[in-house]
Amino acid sequence: MSCIKNRTSSSASTSIIDDLKGDQSWRIFRIISEFTEGFDELSGLCDAISIFGSARLKPEHPYYAKTVEIADLLSKQGFAIISGGGPGVMEAANKGAIANDQPL
Repeated sequence: MSCIKNRTSSSASTSIIDDLKGDQSWRIFRIISEFTEGFDELSGLCDAISIFGSARLKPEHPYYAKTVEIADLLSKQGFAIISGGGPGVMEAANKGAIANDQPL
């Protein structure tokens, strides 16, 4: 019991405990749950490539065209393409990934 009394009597420990009370502690569990769901969802993928990049690149930019080409080639080789949903490089990756029209 003396160890518990010593630990709870310090002001630093009390402020940490106070921070974890209420909504903040549930927020931690929600974040852990989101990670777990994400890992479970992606666990069935064998070979995957993630492509992320600038959302500001326009379709006429050379990197946009190269990203479409690279994603197309990778998907033809059986790789799953993981990308963000934004414009720019991520949009190009999505276009390249579906260029083969392979079923999911």
